Amino acid sequence: MDLTRLKANLAKYSSKQQMPFLNERERKATYLNSNLLCSNIFVFKKPLDMEACYIPYSFQEIDWNRAMNADEEWIFMLNRHEYLIDLSKVYSHSKDEKYLACWKRLVFDWIERNPFSEEKLRTSWRTIDTGIRCSSWVKSLQHIYEELRDDELQTIFDSLKQQVLFLKNQYLDRYTLSNWGTLQIAGILQAVMLCEDLVPEEIVKWAWAELERQCDIQFHGDGVHWEQSPLYHFEVLFALVAIYRTAQALGIPISLDLKGLIEHAVHGAYYMIYPNGYVVPQHDSDYVFVQDVFDRLKEFQQPNLPELFIGEDSGNFIYKTEKDFVSVWNGRHGSGHAHASLGHLNLFLNGERVLCDSGRFTYQEGPVRNFLKSAQSHSTVLVDEVPFMSVKDSWSYHYVGKALGNRVKETADLIVMESTFSYTTYMVQRTVVFIKKEGIAIVIDHVDSEGSHTMKRFFQVNPKMKVSKQEGCWELTGKRNKAYTYFLENANTYCQDSIFSDIYNRLSNRTTLIEEKNFEHRGISTAIFSANPLVVTKHRIEQCGSEEPPADEQFLGLRLESNSAVYDVYFAANDTVKGERVYKHNDVHLYHKLTVSHNDRKVTFF
Repeated sequence: MDLTRLKANLAKYSSKQQMPFLNERERKATYLNSNLLCSNIFVFKKPLDMEACYIPYSFQEIDWNRAMNADEEWIFMLNRHEYLIDLSKVYSHSKDEKYLACWKRLVFDWIERNPFSEEKLRTSWRTIDTGIRCSSWVKSLQHIYEELRDDELQTIFDSLKQQVLFLKNQYLDRYTLSNWGTLQIAGILQAVMLCEDLVPEEIVKWAWAELERQCDIQFHGDGVHWEQSPLYHFEVLFALVAIYRTAQALGIPISLDLKGLIEHAVHGAYYMIYPNGYVVPQHDSDYVFVQDVFDRLKEFQQPNLPELFIGEDSGNFIYKTEKDFVSVWNGRHGSGHAHASLGHLNLFLNGERVLCDSGRFTYQEGPVRNFLKSAQSHSTVLVDEVPFMSVKDSWSYHYVGKALGNRVKETADLIVMESTFSYTTYMVQRTVVFIKKEGIAIVIDHVDSEGSHTMKRFFQVNPKMKVSKQEGCWELTGKRNKAYTYFLENANTYCQDSIFSDIYNRLSNRTTLIEEKNFEHRGISTAIFSANPLVVTKHRIEQCGSEEPPADEQFLGLRLESNSAVYDVYFAANDTVKGERVYKHNDVHLYHKLTVSHNDRKVTFF
């Protein structure tokens, strides 16, 4: 191993890296974690920790293969060594020798006392964690390499060589599609770029070729990672960024357009963050503050992004402003990290999170994991209690539903999102109309299923909001603001206690608003969520040439009145096959699927 060349590369690599702390908040958190580590206390609470654990655990002597909380994921977090980056940053900033001593103690303890053995393939030597560990060592070395003796560097890179060869020998074809593959390849490439003679050249060529295969297959055309989880989107994104920045620092050319892919993924990631800087906990993700993390990607960000994201390939449709956030997901199932949530609605009104995903809590097999992944834990629709996606276990399903199609339209005043999905015996079409100025979301669900049925709609309320039944509405009271929910008549509406997990290993209670309605062949239900109180009135619609008003399932009309505005909304769920196709309300003639009237201006959709 050419240590002279290695140290020259470390010097170049170090000179091109970012500031250790983006702001005072990040500095304090990094110092706190480093001080805990110096006392052998481990807490995993970084924003992108894949399996967080906010409870501190300590060792007298570290056992690298022991789960302190009976969850094997704790072992995986321990052996990823991402906390070494904190120690190296704090040492570089403070020059306090205790942080360097702690870094050395942990690294050399792992090298000396945790050699590879077959039984560790499921604990401290899993492939994904080995890849992350390699990356963690490389990233932390940039801050402390000058303080290491030659024999110490030699020992570290001898271990990195062993780990890289291990990853190559253990690599499976299925990793090409998985975040597991990217996180392994990122660790390999960072190590071999720094130490050019670490492993044979054919392994280096293989790793670059495998990266290209991964980049070709893992992202949808709209920039969203195929696994449909914001958390794992960020994990893969930052792995690619680490490869790119290392190559740039060392002047190593990359054959694929890695920067272009990163920019595309960063664009998608922007819409995975609420206006308050917290990640949208869609599928297997946590509700954690990621704005600081995202701000480290300034070089890849585009200015003045549009408020509306139309993710036709991934099935993500998102409207984001400084105070509002509306999203509907209706796409391909993705990996085992995806939940049974076709049609799921996230809603953030006037700075307050109103409707949100269930979270994940744990990856351990059991009823809690299965329930949090189920359709009943999401803001969606079921018919006769039959799920459109049936959870089998922590990572698989008995069957999955089909996302049949999506349409999105925008005007200066309105956003309309329409998503259709199905199970073998029923089809659901969800239409969400968002009135921008007023902060009003109208959710119209139409179901087709032959025979007599019950449609059941779930709306998962932010657990920080207090839910109370008021005259004509449900009042949702948050920390900053209130929201109001209105259901049209002829439905049974009630609230139910449920469970929720904002962060891995944390379980809490939440309230679910539920609406049940019986129907024959076709059913329709409407809910309105508003940042301000409304008066909601149903219109009496006329069908030209008929004395009988049409059923709601045929043509629905309603009026929304706030203190400042009045909106009339008309919705035709189905084509007319009996009688005239023209409908009227007062002197307004109607035909289109959706019509919104405001201030004597009428806008039609579809």
